[in-house]
Amino acid sequence: MKRTITTVITIAAIAIALFFILRPQQKAPEFFTETTGVTAFYYAPLNTYINVFYHIPEGVDKRTAPIFFSIHGTLRNADDYRDFFIEKSNALGFMVFAPEFRNEGLFAGAPGYNLGRVHDEFGQLRPREEWTFSIIEPLFDFIVEDLGSRQTRYDIYGHSAGSQFVHRFLFFIPEARVNRAIAANAGWYTLPDFTVEFPFGLKNTPVTEESLKKAFAQRLYVALGTEDNDPADPHLRRCQETDKQGLHRFDRGLYFWNNALQNSVGIPFNWEKVIIEGVAHSGRTMGVETVRLLY
Repeated sequence: MKRTITTVITIAAIAIALFFILRPQQKAPEFFTETTGVTAFYYAPLNTYINVFYHIPEGVDKRTAPIFFSIHGTLRNADDYRDFFIEKSNALGFMVFAPEFRNEGLFAGAPGYNLGRVHDEFGQLRPREEWTFSIIEPLFDFIVEDLGSRQTRYDIYGHSAGSQFVHRFLFFIPEARVNRAIAANAGWYTLPDFTVEFPFGLKNTPVTEESLKKAFAQRLYVALGTEDNDPADPHLRRCQETDKQGLHRFDRGLYFWNNALQNSVGIPFNWEKVIIEGVAHSGRTMGVETVRLLY
């Protein structure tokens, strides 16, 4: 009898050991290994590496924590756009990823960055996979795979030129797996209007009526700081077309919002205007004030 009990215990112990040995193991991250760091993402269609600055709160479950993209402005300071959110990330448990589009080569100037690299220098439409806008979705897949994340959607924040990037991204990548987006204090806008020539509107672009419906269905916060009202800001684009939208960022944001309302009549519209009182052109302050809308 004792031998039988001993045999059963031995078999059970072996079975338990085999279970732990043979069960699928959670793959350790290879690229996002630090709490706060930077890694390189290779984007094959453009044969280029992109730095991705990131912060993952200590102790957070990487499989379930929300994925949040922070998109830098015209200074291309992705490290700052990561750092803006570290405190909130630690407090609220979301992971921050800030891709860097350096102001040189492929991503030089507004055409290479906040206009999405949609057209070449001759005004001809580039293949879709060569757009700057097209990098975000594969980057999301890269993050999910590396961290073993179960997330199927992501949040995205952009300020200034990053805000330009974000709202155009929704127009040009209608299938983007965006959960919620924040476009804060853009210098000027591509209006959701097919009667206005690109880049000031959607005329002569690949964007379709169906694409625009999908963009209007996204949860977009158009965030505007009331003190971002300096018409002499050296980083503010001034020309006949942009000045039609207003003479400073706050007025241009209101113009964009009103144009969207006019062009979304009869279409499901999930955008929201967010006015931040007393805030000027600050990526940090606008980020801290608006991220609370998400988490």
